[in-house]
Amino acid sequence: MSALLDAPQIQGTFLVKDGAVGNVDLVQAMRSPGSVGGQSKFAELSGQLRIGEGVIRYEKLKLAGGVLLASGNVNVVNVTSVLSGSVNAEIRSTVAQDRANFIVTGKVSRPALKRG
Repeated sequence: MSALLDAPQIQGTFLVKDGAVGNVDLVQAMRSPGSVGGQSKFAELSGQLRIGEGVIRYEKLKLAGGVLLASGNVNVVNVTSVLSGSVNAEIRSTVAQDRANFIVTGKVSRPALKRG
């Protein structure tokens, strides 16, 4: 039993409706590269979650809200809150369309998106 608690691992899927991802505004990042802060509102956010070896992994993320669609994978190191990963975002509306690929870095409190 003690070995189980020495290296716990969690796996699962999730679905969140009508919320917002804080500290990052994907729409603004697409309009103005290098912008920070804000929030990305969504009607639905889903994906897979894996926790183990000190890392939280959000995989196969899918975010949809208004004109914004996004997908990707983001890792968070538990001890340091350091972020890594990638996000593909798309704005679809009758007046404009834009797509962008972002590299995710920084920390949970201050994420950074580099268009690439």
